[in-house]
Amino acid sequence: MSSNSVYYNSSKIAYSDTWWYQTLNGMDYELCVNNSCDASRVTSTRTDIKSGVERASQLHNNNTGKKPDIVVIYMGTNDVGNSIALQTFEAAYIEMLDIVKTNYPAADVYCCTLLPESRTEGRIDELEAYNESICSITTSAGYTVIDFYSEIPDWDYTSDTFVDGTLRVHPTATGMDKLSDVVIKALKG
Repeated sequence: MSSNSVYYNSSKIAYSDTWWYQTLNGMDYELCVNNSCDASRVTSTRTDIKSGVERASQLHNNNTGKKPDIVVIYMGTNDVGNSIALQTFEAAYIEMLDIVKTNYPAADVYCCTLLPESRTEGRIDELEAYNESICSITTSAGYTVIDFYSEIPDWDYTSDTFVDGTLRVHPTATGMDKLSDVVIKALKG
């Protein structure tokens, strides 16, 4: 939808530095919609921001009527970061992918695993359990996994993310470069 709320703006990071812009540029694609909402979760465990389940049907452009050819889902960081129960997350992730499949059946869908950030410090087992679930659910849905966790072994949230309030979650330009390299590689197959 053209009215999707988005997190990244020029006060945070240049749009041209985001992984999705770099991917669009590198693949010569056009953006249908940006749906990168700050603090959003896959689950509906935060009532003041739309969940991934709610936003899964908002991936088309209301102004042009265009539906996406490719959907890249990188969600779950705020679920694991806020200790949402894995079963709750899994049920919501399955529902989210079902909605995407129903609304955008022709789209190629890619789902990304999660990377360490300040809230997952000392909780790597929990992060890995989330990533295993993302891989399993994505594969079961017939979609492709983009495995950031395995493909970026040198990820260091203390340098690859910037300070935002009390957290280090959102990637820096260098972190975005790492993400876009992996996404482009996956899209090229």
